[in-house]
Amino acid sequence: MALFIILLSYFVVQPVLAPFDSVQVPPNCTTSLSHLPESRDYIIAGDGRGTLLAENTSTAVVVAADYGKAPFIAYVHVIDKASERIIQTFDFHNDIVDAGFDGDTLYLFNDKLGYFVDTKSGALLHNIIETDNYRGLFESNGNRFVQSDITVSAITSTWHLIVRHHFHMSSIAYGCYLP
Repeated sequence: MALFIILLSYFVVQPVLAPFDSVQVPPNCTTSLSHLPESRDYIIAGDGRGTLLAENTSTAVVVAADYGKAPFIAYVHVIDKASERIIQTFDFHNDIVDAGFDGDTLYLFNDKLGYFVDTKSGALLHNIIETDNYRGLFESNGNRFVQSDITVSAITSTWHLIVRHHFHMSSIAYGCYLP
């Protein structure tokens, strides 16, 4: 029993305590004006244009936001690159969006709220147990930062064990792209 408790503690606590990297949000970044680089422009078939936040070999995550408008809405499209079809869409009332891939799973965060997406089907994934060290947007010494990597442990709904997977996250916050 003691060994089980030690292993469970390692599984649950270790990702939460894992070190992480972060990127500072430049002070001039605001939602009143886009500072997103044109080099990240992405054409969304049948839906206009957005900014490429993250991608892997099969999937693109594209953000289209209403900078300078009220109410402010940021749309996040998960796109199958081969068919150019939108397989999932989210709408958020801010543009604090972070995305990273672990295999065929997209980890998408709107600040601290996480969504896990199967990149083959677009279906939302639900874990039985999940723990991570993701902190979203945070302040330190009067500056804003977003976390740029994540460590995750989970037991998926199909009883697949994920132990301390660590991967990079790309972010958009306050109209700025933060690789």
